[in-house]
Amino acid sequence: MLYHRLLNINTESSKNRAKYIQETYLTAPTVNATRELKICNEAYDVDIKRLYQSILDNESVSEENVFYKAFSYFDNELSSYSFERLVMFQEKLLSINVVEIISTQEEEIYNIFEVLNARGKKLKQMELLKNHVMKYIQPRTTDVVDKAKEKWNKILNNCKDLPDEDSMLGHFCKCYIKKRAENSDMVYKLIKEEVPLENLSRFLDDLVEYSSAYAIIASKNDDTDIEYFDIKRNYQVRSLLAAIEVLYKREMITEDDCKTCFHNLRNFFFLFHSCSYTSNKTDKAIANAAFDVYHTKSEMDFKYVISDVFRELSKFISSSTVDELMFTTSSMHYSLKNSAYKSNHRIVKYILYCLYMPDQRDTVLDQSRLTIEHLLNDDGSVRNSSIYNLTLTSGEINSNELKNRGLVEKIGILKSRSSVIANQKLDEYLDAQGEYLEDKRKNDLKEQAISNVFKYEGSPFGYTKEMVDGYLKMKRALQSDEELLAVLLERGMNIQTYLSNNPAMQDAYNRFLTLCGTTS
Repeated sequence: MLYHRLLNINTESSKNRAKYIQETYLTAPTVNATRELKICNEAYDVDIKRLYQSILDNESVSEENVFYKAFSYFDNELSSYSFERLVMFQEKLLSINVVEIISTQEEEIYNIFEVLNARGKKLKQMELLKNHVMKYIQPRTTDVVDKAKEKWNKILNNCKDLPDEDSMLGHFCKCYIKKRAENSDMVYKLIKEEVPLENLSRFLDDLVEYSSAYAIIASKNDDTDIEYFDIKRNYQVRSLLAAIEVLYKREMITEDDCKTCFHNLRNFFFLFHSCSYTSNKTDKAIANAAFDVYHTKSEMDFKYVISDVFRELSKFISSSTVDELMFTTSSMHYSLKNSAYKSNHRIVKYILYCLYMPDQRDTVLDQSRLTIEHLLNDDGSVRNSSIYNLTLTSGEINSNELKNRGLVEKIGILKSRSSVIANQKLDEYLDAQGEYLEDKRKNDLKEQAISNVFKYEGSPFGYTKEMVDGYLKMKRALQSDEELLAVLLERGMNIQTYLSNNPAMQDAYNRFLTLCGTTS
């Protein structure tokens, strides 16, 4: 990038400086009295050469080049630098002390990494894990090590859009290992302690699978349930969401099962946050749930385990508290004239969108084209900024027709011009004298939120507390009997009926009665 910027300045001094950099750091003479690029990297050699050639030819770097984003960033950053500042930048760059350690033994390199980290050079948990895996993965054949490198590159590719791949690793460990890391900087230490060296290959395969699922639930996609967690920055729930996504990708559970759970989790946290509770209250419950769900063995097993999770989460909210506090929290207000509410644009718009969608029937709302409109003109007050005194409409209607008109006039325009069904019904909140029935709209939206759109199901799959407790008790009792455990995972609470009615399973039935007694 420095070489490129010096060429672009195109003065005698800059061209001489560029030539010096080219001949000293970028190229080396050949036996044919020509010069060739001396920067090489086995994995990226082609991209490096193409990047260099693009600079020589004064052409744009291809977006397909692996270095495109990095080059574009620094090239843009240096574009405003004067020649003198570029020279200063080069001198600072060359003043950095670099220690180069070369070894033909790969294991020695990994040992050096660990020593450097222990001496204070801060490495990411993922970097430490990579060193550990490549050093100890078994068997120690070239083929196995090469495949391990390929798998690691898949993991990094899955994490390419994440701000920090260490967060994915931390969530994976909550699913994979029952013991908890003391903090985010102790995840690698936990893996070293809990994953035997002979299991590293399986661990790596599972991490590839999990990182792929994690990329889906962490992406900004069209799933409105996932979108909620992104808006609220509720990242701790990702361990559980990714565990469920893994089971779906394994085809252990159906798409409907997956959607039901995502939707119910979204609804739980909406009600939970509506009470001004913070997610640290549920951290332990979610982490335990992620581990239990990830280790389920069948669709039947999953439904019982996740039902127990939802029942446990129910303890964190009460219907009376939700009803009392709904729409009272700061995040349920939006105003351009109140700094405390200004940042709530995304969450308020999201909630109104979700509340309005059921009425749309065959007309789909495009959330990206909708804007928030204050029914009572925005003055920054709590009342006028409350979500029940806001609505959604197109930017065109908002800016061209509504502006700062009065409430009655706004409602009339929205009724005749808006395609949002909820806007067409706003006149229901005006009495015969044209007075605004504010409490009625507040209560209607509250009812719509609690009982319909964000309704939380303590048992979404229809299992009673007795059924769940009975299943989990039998599961614990049958851990030592693989045959009976397999039947339980397939048959659930019907296991006793199945065994007693199957003459070929008489011996298994007797063992079942010994371990569990009768379930009738």
